[in-house]
Amino acid sequence: MNDLPMLEAVDYPVLIRSEHGLEPDVSHIVEVVETSGVGPEGWNQAILDLFSKKIK
Repeated sequence: MNDLPMLEAVDYPVLIRSEHGLEPDVSHIVEVVETSGVGPEGWNQAILDLFSKKIK
């Protein structure tokens, strides 16, 4: 929950799945990306997806 204000403020909000399964409700954030990977795997997925969209 402490990440929610940051997710609301950034240009490219990415919610990385948690091993604990406790994730904030981000349905009100436009264009939030929720990863399928957990932890570092989720970060890797998010960065690669962002680069692929911005490099085209």
